[in-house]
Amino acid sequence: TNSNPSGDAGRSVGIEEYLLKPVKQSKLHDSIALVMSRVSTSQGNRSAPVSIRQGIRQAPLMTGGARHAARILLAEDNVINQKVALRLLAKLGYHADTVANGCEVLEALKLIPYDIILMDCQMPELDGYQATQRIRADYTRPIHVIAMTAHVMEGDRQKCLDAGMDDYVAKPVFAKELEEALGRWQPRR
Repeated sequence: TNSNPSGDAGRSVGIEEYLLKPVKQSKLHDSIALVMSRVSTSQGNRSAPVSIRQGIRQAPLMTGGARHAARILLAEDNVINQKVALRLLAKLGYHADTVANGCEVLEALKLIPYDIILMDCQMPELDGYQATQRIRADYTRPIHVIAMTAHVMEGDRQKCLDAGMDDYVAKPVFAKELEEALGRWQPRR
């Protein structure tokens, strides 16, 4: 709607969420997912579609659940690349949350102690190189950053390592290379 009811007044008449025009597609999606997860949770449905927490998109667990316990954050601004990577991770037995840029990576780390970040290097607002440098400056606990980039020229791998990334996987990402990289950095629990 284009009105702005206060939270309490809106809820008293049955409004769960509201958006101000112009509405961005991502905000609409997040609001729908948030409302649906509330409805599903209140009805006891364990397969709530998606829960959103300050930009972190938590993918629903795939059938059979994750076989690996690593907490993974996928930082990728392209929605199609996110979906492809999440499916690939699920096939490998991993579960990941997603964010769309380096700023969201830093916010997500304040909320959840991720073990591994699959980091696209070219993202808006704060790219993967800058985000990794901030992570290395701000955190002492082990957070393994694996670059996922289409840049495959000689020197690109070194640029990732110089920025503080631990590993490098070229796009398009193949299951074998991703599985090997994740295996090198998966925490032992």
